[in-house]
Amino acid sequence: SGTRAAAESVLGDLSQRGAMIEVQSSVAARAALAMGRAVAILSVLSVGEDIRAQRLVQIQVEGFPVVRALRTVWRGNPPTDPVARALLYIVHGPGLD
Repeated sequence: SGTRAAAESVLGDLSQRGAMIEVQSSVAARAALAMGRAVAILSVLSVGEDIRAQRLVQIQVEGFPVVRALRTVWRGNPPTDPVARALLYIVHGPGLD
């Protein structure tokens, strides 16, 4: 995942030690967190509601600048909608045709 790749790039050699537990989805990770059995690095997109509802706590770690790469995706040919095209131009520049 993008979050995992970003965390591993910051952790460097520490990421070679391996995870104590590895799950296949953010839903499974959230379940382990909710039981109080784990600490995890997850995208705020996947746990934002849990943080707002105080079911989970976000821990700020100084010197841990995880930046996640986002991807633009679409089905089939690039979109023709003007708003979507404008977003793609902002993100990628010209030349998606």
